[in-house]
Amino acid sequence: MLDPELKSKINKLWNAFWAGGLSNPLSAIEQISYLIFMKRLDDLDTHNMNAAQARGQTYTSIFEERANCRWSTWKHMSADPMYKHVSETVFPFIKNLQNGEDMFTRRQ
Repeated sequence: MLDPELKSKINKLWNAFWAGGLSNPLSAIEQISYLIFMKRLDDLDTHNMNAAQARGQTYTSIFEERANCRWSTWKHMSADPMYKHVSETVFPFIKNLQNGEDMFTRRQ
């Protein structure tokens, strides 16, 4: 059983999706998954950078010259500018990641 506070937050999020015209639960889950992935990508890159610095090693960020694609850069934008930025800048950036060494760039 869900904690009442968590359930309230989930209901509030679902209401926001519904009010925004997203009535299909699978579409909502897909959108949330994309956002979680982008946040995790930023968090992992920051962690790897900090770990490399602690070891005295150099680190090349996957966001090198593309800091505007970091979650932490665009997370505070209002809805319309964020949508435009993510669809026109962030998604193409993620689609073109070709490192191959990281889990998120491997194709199954």
